[in-house]
Amino acid sequence: MHGQSIAVIHDANASNSARTVWERIDAAWPAFAAKPTIRLVTFNDALREQTASFASCALLCPTNATERALVHAVVDTLASESAPAVLLLPKQWTRQSASQRDGAAIALPDDAEPLLLASAIFALLARQRTVGAMSRELATLRRFQGGLRTEINRMHDELLLAGKVQQQILPKDMPDFSPVAVDALFRPCGYVSGDIYDVQRINDTTIGFFLADAMGHGVPAALMTMVINRALNMVESHDGEQRIVSPAEALSRLNEALMISLGSSVRFATAVYGVIDVEAQSIRFAGAGHPPAMLFRANGGEPELLESSGPLLGIFDDAAFEEVECEFKQGDLLIVHSDGVETVVDSAPTVENNKVFVEREALVWREFAGEATKKGLAAAITALAALFDKQSGSFHQRDDVTVIALGMGERADSLQADSASDKSFTLRTRDAA
Repeated sequence: MHGQSIAVIHDANASNSARTVWERIDAAWPAFAAKPTIRLVTFNDALREQTASFASCALLCPTNATERALVHAVVDTLASESAPAVLLLPKQWTRQSASQRDGAAIALPDDAEPLLLASAIFALLARQRTVGAMSRELATLRRFQGGLRTEINRMHDELLLAGKVQQQILPKDMPDFSPVAVDALFRPCGYVSGDIYDVQRINDTTIGFFLADAMGHGVPAALMTMVINRALNMVESHDGEQRIVSPAEALSRLNEALMISLGSSVRFATAVYGVIDVEAQSIRFAGAGHPPAMLFRANGGEPELLESSGPLLGIFDDAAFEEVECEFKQGDLLIVHSDGVETVVDSAPTVENNKVFVEREALVWREFAGEATKKGLAAAITALAALFDKQSGSFHQRDDVTVIALGMGERADSLQADSASDKSFTLRTRDAA
């Protein structure tokens, strides 16, 4: 304990008696240990100065005439500086009357054996090295914590802004799609989503719908959706005339754009793109490794799974995508969703429970179709969001969830009944639901 010092704190007119007390302690100091140096300080000076800056420990030597409030104030100051102290109680003071609220000082009678006092102070000095190291480490950690908190708050604000920017590119208010009703549920699992979708009226008789799910979550996946959104072309102009790009061709072009943008990075996306011809009452669509769409017919029964063969986007240069066409008659309902729905319906699907999982998911969509027929798409989407909220782990959603629902003809009339006044498209996020 070489180099340690002790502040001997005393009344202004009692420095000699305080020095005498220390000399008795000094004589009893352990022979194997280096003796500390001392500095005599009055109680008032101890309040003004940072004792811990020049002393490792304090020895308080009040007299019967010393104001106890002054002694308590000094002990509290030492405690705030993490400086240990031994308080020598005058004969007229009791341990109870001299005790501190936080027990920051060891209270001993002023006639205690010098060996006892020396042992107590020696132990405090030995401990103080560890306490001092811990205090310095804690101060460093607090500085880092402050900087980390500032950085976290900055990242939080930036991610909130990124989420708002991403939602601005999603469809919100749309023109009338009659005779097709459209609604959607969009729920990122974090600030931003790896899902992106769009629904557009391409011309008077054609409506295009698109949904893509980028690999992963968070910012990397969200950035990939920006590339997808920019690269998707539903129409092209040639010699002043517009041509509707077929679903298979649109996905092929999107795949080429992703191959160029991604370069050597291993990232991919699933997607489905389709066009609805309201005059022909048909759907043409193509998929890229995406979950099959479901088509509920007006006459009821089990939904048809609409699948088309096509590889993931961003993997193969020469990827070819199959285009499939089917009828989309009055009263039919088409549901397109990302695979995040599966993790919400069953938080841990396995091979063993796969049959139960498939049946459970089918029940969810049957109930959704029934709700849409009875109360409209908006009510069905709200009910679906409420169902997801009840699932285990829905508060910390494991994957992004997007659902697009499109109803044709007679079913569309009932689907839009509750929003016929403005016929606006509704974007529902977690907060809105």
